[in-house]
Amino acid sequence: MSRRKLPNDPEAERAVIGLLLVGTTAREYLFSNLAESDFFTPSHGLVFAAIRDLYLKGRKADAVTVRDLLHSNGFTTVQASDLISATAAAPPSSHAPEYCEIILRLSVSRRAMLAATGAIEALGKGGNPAGVIESLVSDLNQLDSPILEREPDDVSFGQLLALPSEARTPWVVPGLLRRDWRALVVGREG
Repeated sequence: MSRRKLPNDPEAERAVIGLLLVGTTAREYLFSNLAESDFFTPSHGLVFAAIRDLYLKGRKADAVTVRDLLHSNGFTTVQASDLISATAAAPPSSHAPEYCEIILRLSVSRRAMLAATGAIEALGKGGNPAGVIESLVSDLNQLDSPILEREPDDVSFGQLLALPSEARTPWVVPGLLRRDWRALVVGREG
């Protein structure tokens, strides 16, 4: 399968890079949910890893320090001007979960598509169907991503507030929550 045809969203990737460079509170969230391999654009994955490495070492991550780290490791395609552009276009940190979700969803889709394409190619070459299917199932079971660990009916706080009030009634007392409030929801499992 052509790399061009694989699902990707370079704007969402740039938004995440911008958020990381701005130094928002979203860093921890993004670092704990994303990996370098989740990025479709190789340079975005490299920048993500460089920012994470600088952050973990307690060093400042800005356009120049990230570029310098990448250049010292032989990756000279990333320029400070590209990183400054990503910084200037960074969305509010409150949007980090949405951009993270986009990148994760597309990353899992790409990996599943590549596994399925490999199975199709193996079958096309006369491979043993039972073995090919067993291998495909094994490959798909090895996909690891935070979005695969969710329950089908899980919704974010923003999604819950976006529902019409009659759809929220079992969970939210009308008038109790506002968009600019912080809430701690406690309940027993299940």
